[in-house]
Amino acid sequence: AVLFFISVVLHNLFYALGTITGHITFLKYLTGTFDVAFFLIAVIVCPIGFLVGAIGSIVLFVKRGKGN
Repeated sequence: AVLFFISVVLHNLFYALGTITGHITFLKYLTGTFDVAFFLIAVIVCPIGFLVGAIGSIVLFVKRGKGN
């Protein structure tokens, strides 16, 4: 869950940096790449990771409850 907030902040940071340095071609593409990468991490990777962790925690909780 923390990675989501870090990715959102970094996405916004690189977007702002790309806006400021838009006249330099190399930096424009570099910051655009990082902008998109952190956006995809926040939107796709983090929810999947959260679901896998939540389901894994539920499975472990149920397995430990049946053992006693």
